[in-house]
Amino acid sequence: MLLQIKICLHQPVYLSIQENLQKNVGNVCKLQQPCQNGGFCQPIKRRRYKCQCTGTGFYGTNCETVCPEPNPMDTQFWRFPQDCIFI
Repeated sequence: MLLQIKICLHQPVYLSIQENLQKNVGNVCKLQQPCQNGGFCQPIKRRRYKCQCTGTGFYGTNCETVCPEPNPMDTQFWRFPQDCIFI
């Protein structure tokens, strides 16, 4: 039985998984621009992203919901969306 071994002499085409995904799948942030109202789109995995909405006055998956006005009388302040808090 003859064993054949193939040796690849070429340099790797991509230096990281992220680079490979962007070249082969496409950067969803650039292709679809899913974040609205000035939100910053960050690609995280294959065809997935996270919108950073902090400072825009909006929150939600795509920064699509207007932040509520803070109410100091609200006893459930802990439910206030994190992206709507300015320090």
